[in-house]
Amino acid sequence: MHCGFCGSRFDIASAEEVCSSCPIATGCQLVRCPVCGYEMPPEASLITVLRNLRKAYLSETGNGGAKSNRQETPEKVALSLAEFETGIEGEISHLETTHTTMLRKLIAMNLLPGEKICLLSRSPSFLVESDYSQFAIDRDLAKRIFVKRIGAINR
Repeated sequence: MHCGFCGSRFDIASAEEVCSSCPIATGCQLVRCPVCGYEMPPEASLITVLRNLRKAYLSETGNGGAKSNRQETPEKVALSLAEFETGIEGEISHLETTHTTMLRKLIAMNLLPGEKICLLSRSPSFLVESDYSQFAIDRDLAKRIFVKRIGAINR
């Protein structure tokens, strides 16, 4: 499965281990991410079948999921916010952290995957604009936020 919150991939067995300590685990239909604890509905069986068919096709063709020789455009490459250019609009693709404190900070600022942001400055701290709000974050947190480029901000 794929966590919609933190972007990590995990199998159902590891999610069941996390849920085993929950007092309502017997009647619950949700799956909990072992990395961030986000609860989500289970993956649809159609998606599982399609994913397995894709894996089988890739193993038969010998591609094995390797990347093709074509170059990726800059819009498709996710960079950490610490490496991102100032004044460029981007969309948060994923977060690379398991620290609950950092996740709570990001949730409070609404800096979650899918949100559109703009890096306004790097010094003295990273100044990020999301919707009509601006937040100052430190370098350690900026390294854990990965952003895909959308385009330049028109100001």
